[in-house]
Amino acid sequence: MLKAIENLGATLLGKFVPAVEAEAMEAKCWPGSWKKCWQCNGRPCTGVCCDTGSCYDIRCL
Repeated sequence: MLKAIENLGATLLGKFVPAVEAEAMEAKCWPGSWKKCWQCNGRPCTGVCCDTGSCYDIRCL
């Protein structure tokens, strides 16, 4: 009985929620280096930026 309810729920969910591939949700990131970084008061830095527009792991040189 529980399995039947679970299958019904999955079917209903599939009708109302669009399927999205996991790869499309994953941000693409790459390392970079810059001559002037605002995070380092204009000094050079390295970091990792993603196509979502966010950068992290900023290291001032």
